[in-house]
Amino acid sequence: MRPPGVDRHTMDRYRDAGDVLRRAFRGAKVSRPSPEKAKRRSTRRKEKEAKAAARRAGASARPPSLPPYHELEAMRVKYAAEHERREREGGAKPVMSGRLNGTTVVAVGGVLRYSKQWRTFADFLIDYVVGEVGTEWFQGESEKLAADRHPLVRLRESFYEFTAAQKAEGGMIRARPSGPAYEYLLVAYELYLVAHHMKLQRRVIDRLKNREGYEGARFELVVAASCIKAGLLIEMEDESDISGKHPEFVATHPPTAFRFAVEAKRRHRIVNAERTAARADKADLSGLLTSAFKKDPALPYLVVVDVNLPPVEATDGADPDQVVKQLNATLKRLPSEADGMEPYSVLALTNRPDLYVGVHSAAPSYWSYLQAAENPRHGGLPVEVVESLARALQHQRDLPHDV
Repeated sequence: MRPPGVDRHTMDRYRDAGDVLRRAFRGAKVSRPSPEKAKRRSTRRKEKEAKAAARRAGASARPPSLPPYHELEAMRVKYAAEHERREREGGAKPVMSGRLNGTTVVAVGGVLRYSKQWRTFADFLIDYVVGEVGTEWFQGESEKLAADRHPLVRLRESFYEFTAAQKAEGGMIRARPSGPAYEYLLVAYELYLVAHHMKLQRRVIDRLKNREGYEGARFELVVAASCIKAGLLIEMEDESDISGKHPEFVATHPPTAFRFAVEAKRRHRIVNAERTAARADKADLSGLLTSAFKKDPALPYLVVVDVNLPPVEATDGADPDQVVKQLNATLKRLPSEADGMEPYSVLALTNRPDLYVGVHSAAPSYWSYLQAAENPRHGGLPVEVVESLARALQHQRDLPHDV
């Protein structure tokens, strides 16, 4: 039977060719490979198929090669710089600043601040305080008698008095700042740090502008900045709520969502012209602790107290070990709670002796100490939170490396 479209003559030609092939191979022997050779062929075929599949999947048959040396060195420098930054700034966001067409730009939260007059981040900090507190307020305070001026204004004047005595090189001053000059930069940096991580509430500025309450408000800012360096989120308490006493703010540990209340207290002392204070050998913390313990936040409770004593290196400096002994003696003298529980979870002591140094004196040494309660009423703080707070308080006076 012929296929459709194929004539008889074509079929005869195909039939004749088939006969020729059959006659040519009639009686020929077909050779078959040995089992060993067939196995080797099969193995090679499988290896080729596996390599082809690996190439299709993007895998490489060779181990990956290392990057060039200069790339490895750049990575090492980058990671070392980040490690050093985290040692100084903890869990705070890195400073976001740069130069653009001769203008320094600094990000503060979601706002960009810029000026052609700023050459470094420190230049930004010098002007940042005035911008937040108010130029007119600074001018008004500067017109008062020296003894009546606000402490923040006196710090700014001390800063410029110190810089005026330094020799500039290429328009830049490179010198270790004095105690007051360093304190002024710290105020600026801590204001920036709070604003960079949350909305800087107006009441913080208003309390700093109040001369009588400046020391307390200043230390609250220190504690807030330290909590930010510890990687915590802070939420300011509502000061308009007069229904009861409440702490300064509530802190949250993001990895665990653990929340606790924070209270900041600083011992007020009158420092005379000789930079000494009465009863400089006594911490005298009874009143501050009683006031802090009257607040019942119904949360684990961190109380941070600054003893405000002369620095250790001063002739009348306070020994930290003696201060801790006085603290424990004070805790024993305080009225015991009816339930036998301690009203705090962790009690922290710091000493920031900024008032005891002159305009051209070096920044004083400081120290911190943490003590956990044995039977806290509202539970203790997780170990990782306490360790983060201890590191942050230890580096509370550290500025970014480029300041």
